[in-house]
Order: sequence, then C-alpha cells, then structure tokens
Amino acid sequence: AYVNALLRNNPYLRAQSQFQRTRLDGRPALALALSGTSNVTGQTEQVTVYTALLRGGALFYLIQVAPRAQYGSYNQAFQTMLN
Repeated sequence: AYVNALLRNNPYLRAQSQFQRTRLDGRPALALALSGTSNVTGQTEQVTVYTALLRGGALFYLIQVAPRAQYGSYNQAFQTMLN
C-alpha cells in the first residue's frame, strides 16, 4: 500500500524490477527499484524503496534517491544506511 501511494503521488516513477527480498538493519525487508525523470531537476532519478515491518506491525521505510548518472557515487553511503 505504501509503495502504491508513492507511485500515485510521483507518477513519473516506474518500477524497474519486482520486489526483491533483502535485509534492513538485520531485519527481513523488501526492496523495489524505481526510476523516472524528475519534474524538478529534469534529470533521470534512480530510487530504491526499502520496507520492513517492525515489532507491533509498524512499517519502517527507507528511500534512497540520486541522479541515475551519479548513483554509483552514492553507493557506499547507501550501503551504510542499510546496515
């Protein structure tokens, strides 16, 4: 539901893959890669959305966004966020 709302509110984004199982701070999580041309910057953005359920059922999410051409430059920082 969260990702569907994100896509509705940002119609320029398109899923680049199916959900992938991963881990977020040691917790089971799902990741989804999105991309699209930003209305603000005019650049193609690469977006990765991570979601995980916390104890009690609350949703935790993390969104990583960077210009596609520079995404590799952010990789180390993005990986640090996941651990």
